[in-house]
Amino acid sequence: LTARLASASSLYGVAVTLSDIFTAPVLHELAAKAALAAQQTRDAQAIPVRRGGDTVPLFFVPTGTGDYSHVFALERCMPGSRPIYALPWKPMNELPHRSIEAMAARMSMMIKAAQPDGPVHLAGYSGGGILAYAVAAQLLGEGRLVISVNLLDTGLGEANDVAPEEID
Repeated sequence: LTARLASASSLYGVAVTLSDIFTAPVLHELAAKAALAAQQTRDAQAIPVRRGGDTVPLFFVPTGTGDYSHVFALERCMPGSRPIYALPWKPMNELPHRSIEAMAARMSMMIKAAQPDGPVHLAGYSGGGILAYAVAAQLLGEGRLVISVNLLDTGLGEANDVAPEEID
């Protein structure tokens, strides 16, 4: 059984261990456990919105509510063959991040997994613009080239008293 599950894991991306079989011995419980694990793995990865292309990829940071559905509509309006990714928030069953830096670190990790090296473009809509800026700062601090940070309908929030030259 474990050998067959291991081969299914490579085909379908579902991983089930021997321990899982004993903790969820009823088939529908085991399937639910495997589906949850697969969902959590997907939630920790950049979501390809447009695959392929030979230009610098664009990564969309989610809004303040975790929404990235707008990326699919925007992609249809963007000419060219640029790879485009949406970055998801943590799954609802995980504890939230305690700081914008922790959220930026998670987004940064997903970017590096999808694009291990080379430059990137970032975009953030609404509250996601502030997070995109934090992600850019983190990537730049690691020596990564961030060509642009595109802010769509993003306000400065409490930073309204910051002089524009300080935002560069």
